[in-house]
Amino acid sequence: EAHYNLALTLDMQGMVERAREHYLRAANLAPGNKVIWNSPPLRAHGDVMDQITPEVPSTSMSPVGNLGGGGF
Repeated sequence: EAHYNLALTLDMQGMVERAREHYLRAANLAPGNKVIWNSPPLRAHGDVMDQITPEVPSTSMSPVGNLGGGGF
């Protein structure tokens, strides 16, 4: 949702290409979110459905490995 909101803001500021990147990222990260997928702003960027591939969370690190990492 954060990428979608950022895309809306960038779109309103005329930064169309940057907005498009974030619309696609939002759709990739939220495959079941109907608000994002059915949004007119996302659809206004052409045939974006060909470029959307839902991202799968990485399994290379276990959740326990992130505890107390302090790398944030």
